[in-house]
Formats: sequence, C-alpha cells, structure tokens
Amino acid sequence: MHLSSDDEHDRTHLASSFREENRNRRAVGGDYICAHWRRRDFVRAHGKELPSIEGTAKQLNELCKRWAVSRIFLATDAYDAEVDQLAKLVTVPVFRYQNADLLDGAVAIVDQWICAHARAFTGSYVSTFSYRIQEDREILGFPPNTTFNRLCPDDVHDCEQPAKWTIVYE
Repeated sequence: MHLSSDDEHDRTHLASSFREENRNRRAVGGDYICAHWRRRDFVRAHGKELPSIEGTAKQLNELCKRWAVSRIFLATDAYDAEVDQLAKLVTVPVFRYQNADLLDGAVAIVDQWICAHARAFTGSYVSTFSYRIQEDREILGFPPNTTFNRLCPDDVHDCEQPAKWTIVYE
C-alpha cells in the first residue's frame, strides 16, 4: 500500500507543542481521503443513519472530486465482499491496511493514524472511532471542514454532521 503521503509534504509534522504550531491550521494531508465506514453490527443498530454500499460509493466519488485526490483509504469492519463491491463503484483505487500478524485493535490504531493524515476525512454516525480520528486531525492542525464530516444516509444530502470539538487556544 502506498498513499504517497509524508509529514513534510502534507504539513502534518508535530511540533513540540501543538499550542504553538498548529493554531494556523496549515495541515493539508496526503493525496487521499479517508472514510471510516462502519458496517456489521452498526448496520443493524443504526441502519437508517448509514448509506448503502452504492450510496457510500456516490459520496466517496464526490469527496474525491471535491478534494482533488486520487485514492481512498478505507477504515472499516466491512466484509471483504462489501469492500470489493464498493471498490467497483468508486472512480479511484481503494486501500486498506491489513496485517494478519496484528490483532484487530492494533490494525485499528494504524487505520486511525492513516485517517488522521488524509486530505479529508468522513466518518460514521455516532462513532467513537470516528471521533478519535477527528481529535487527532484537530491536533495535527487540519481545517474543521476537512475533519468534522460523516457519511449521510442514501438520498439525504444534508444530514446532521458531527459536533465540531475544536481546540481553543489560549
């Protein structure tokens, strides 16, 4: 997996104190968007708040165009068949981090950090994992409009977005 991303080019290098360096929100991220796409149990619990596979693809295609990126990184618990179906419906390559030597929690940490460095992030409805990625992006200095977003249900173009918990600098 190669996302053509590094801290220097993406302006995501952490300073010794984020209070000094990142208040200007200069981070731009890599040439990819990241989507935290919850599936499995989340579909049963929150199905009305989540897009279908086709609806997800439509939104991801729009985000790729909006942010002028050539890749999608997917942090997901979806079944491989669902990811394959999604990948066929999007216009750019889809990447995932997979490592059979790591437990799911360790893979999630890697997913979180890759998503934190994306040009733009969109998460899942009421997801703690999405919130943690938003928190990391806030510390790295990304603009709020690239961070506090979520996938909307099908045919809902302006769904409620996550609360913007931004850092208040002294």
